[in-house]
Amino acid sequence: MRNSIVWIALSASLLFSATERVEITADRFSANESIQKTEMHGNVVVIKGADELRSGHLVVFFDEKRNPIRYEASENVSFVMTMKDGKRIKGTAQKGIYNLGSDEYTLSGKAQVQEIGKENSVRGETIIINRKNGFANVAGGEQNPAKMIFTYEGKEPKQ
Repeated sequence: MRNSIVWIALSASLLFSATERVEITADRFSANESIQKTEMHGNVVVIKGADELRSGHLVVFFDEKRNPIRYEASENVSFVMTMKDGKRIKGTAQKGIYNLGSDEYTLSGKAQVQEIGKENSVRGETIIINRKNGFANVAGGEQNPAKMIFTYEGKEPKQ
């Protein structure tokens, strides 16, 4: 039991960069050292700086050195985060996966992302956002086509 508590505490401390304070709350935590994962169940809230993730369930996968490599959130996923260009976005999905190595987010199941304070948004069955490479892909489904909404704020092109 003591080893599990130490593993949970260590796992939680490694969830994000050590240079920023991270606060995680949930109804309960469980860890399994043999398969290198920690699960948070019920009313999960992760706060890191101005970024926030909420879900009903969160699983964190670790490598052999106990460094986090992937997060999987499910059950009413919602988030607010800052992009590298300073834009703030918010979104929802049925499931969200974050791969640390590629700095890539995959949102699936009625996924939607909106720039905070603007009408700019995308919706679809799957949205992939790669912050490292600066791209986003949106895929629709038969019942939920991909959709983009934006406000044009530019000027007329010069002739």
